[in-house]
Amino acid sequence: DPTVMPSPSPSADPSPSPSVMPSPSPSAGPSPSGKGYIEPSDWVLCDGEYCHPARASCVEGPNGDSTCECNAGWQGDGRECRDRDECVEDQKCSFDGGFCVNTFPDSDPFPGYKCSCNTGYAPTGTDINGATGCTIVR
Repeated sequence: DPTVMPSPSPSADPSPSPSVMPSPSPSAGPSPSGKGYIEPSDWVLCDGEYCHPARASCVEGPNGDSTCECNAGWQGDGRECRDRDECVEDQKCSFDGGFCVNTFPDSDPFPGYKCSCNTGYAPTGTDINGATGCTIVR
């Protein structure tokens, strides 16, 4: 089982000079999703590569090597992590009368996906992701 390594503590000068930053170094600018702005000092250094600061973790492997891995609900190489479509990939909300809407993993409410009922149906129960089943409304 991989172990999540803690993020390094910030130094007095949070922006290392390019001469000491291992290659490839992230550049300041828009996040890989195009939303928000990520400073180079916010990226997590992991065995010489930088992990996405909000969507990935540095994980230690069985041989002591470390690699960037996207967090739950995200997919990619750890530098670029994009939203997983749980509706398609995991066939969420596939109960009678139900449908699924993909959401971001860090959405509040409904992290990852939201289950709802079609017109003419009502939820039989709910949880963090919406309806857990649907029944025909008579």
